[in-house]
Amino acid sequence: MANTGKRAFSLMAATLALVVLAMGPARAETIMPNTTSIDPDSLFLQFLQSEGAATDIARRSAIYDRAMGITCNENYRVGVEFVNILRPVVTVPEGPLFAGEDIPQPTGGLWMARYDLNRCGEDIKYSYLGRVADGGQLIIQALVAGQTNLNPLFITGVKNILSRQSGIENCERQVISDTMSGTPDGYNRESD
Repeated sequence: MANTGKRAFSLMAATLALVVLAMGPARAETIMPNTTSIDPDSLFLQFLQSEGAATDIARRSAIYDRAMGITCNENYRVGVEFVNILRPVVTVPEGPLFAGEDIPQPTGGLWMARYDLNRCGEDIKYSYLGRVADGGQLIIQALVAGQTNLNPLFITGVKNILSRQSGIENCERQVISDTMSGTPDGYNRESD
């Protein structure tokens, strides 16, 4: 009798193991570079549009603004305008959750996101670089204010060149206050 119980338990455990193997782990969501549109139901877009992400971007933007002498004692309103995937972004449904959210944060990738912000009645755009470091740490870095379409690495290079040319390269912090697409005379070559 005891042997039959052990056999039944072993058979049940083996069946359960097969069911788990057949179901497998949840699939990772991967968004590749040059993606023209991101599925509105994607975990990555849910992460970008989450309340926690908006709060984080507003906080970082306020810090950037203070460096330029701009203060606003109202909450910034934040919306995602544009996302450029630079390296495949991977999000795993059972991955680490974004701070204070029920939404998983990316576990790999590199992206640039441009946000529309409203601060004290003024509309402004900020670009941020998001990446996941080797240890899995999510890093969000302010790039520049404005509407530049430049590659983030190029922005950093231009910032260094401008600092040298203007003689402020030894300043503790340099901030670009605005950017735009086009030429100094206002002619927008992108519309051609």
